Amino acid sequence: GSVQISSSSGLRLTNTEPKKTTDERIGYIDFNNGGYGYGAAIESCVNFGGDFENVANNADLRFMTTYNYVNSYVERMRIDREGNVGIGITNPAYTLDVSGDIDISGGMLVGKSDDTYFKIQHKEHNTLGTISEQIRLRKDGDIYLTSTLTSGSNYKGIRFSNDTTEVMRITQGNVGIGT
Repeated sequence: GSVQISSSSGLRLTNTEPKKTTDERIGYIDFNNGGYGYGAAIESCVNFGGDFENVANNADLRFMTTYNYVNSYVERMRIDREGNVGIGITNPAYTLDVSGDIDISGGMLVGKSDDTYFKIQHKEHNTLGTISEQIRLRKDGDIYLTSTLTSGSNYKGIRFSNDTTEVMRITQGNVGIGT
C-alpha cells in the first residue's frame, strides 16, 4: 500500500492490490496510546465479497474502541456502503440502527415540512408494513393511538397503566376503567 499527503487532497491511504473478500481490510487508522496499549481505530473493509468488478465502491467504515483496559478492539459503530449507520450493531438495516437504549436529554424533533405525521411502530410487528398498531403524532396537533391486532376473538386494545397495574383499556370503542 501507499500513503499520500498533499495540500489539495489531504491524506490518502491506497492499497496496491484490490481487496474483494467480505470483511477484508482496505484501510486502517490506529490511534495507539504508546506503551499504554490500544486506544481507538477506524477501518474500512469490503462490505460483501465477490468478483472484483462487483466489489468496487463496496466498502464500509468501522469505528472501534477498547474496553476495560483489554488490548483488543471492539466495534462500536459502522457506516455501511448504503449510508446506514449501526451503533452496537454490525449490519445496520436502517438509516440509524441502534442496539441498546437511547437517552435523549433534549427534545426530539422528527419529520420534514411535507410529512403529515410521525409514527412509532414496533418493528417486529410491522415486517410487511401493513400492521397499523402505532402512535402517530400529526403535524396538525392530533395524536392517534391505533391497535387492530387480535388474538382469536380477543382484541388487544389500547392499555394505560401506572407502572405494573392496568388502570384503563380501550377495546373496540369500549372504555374500561379499573376493571
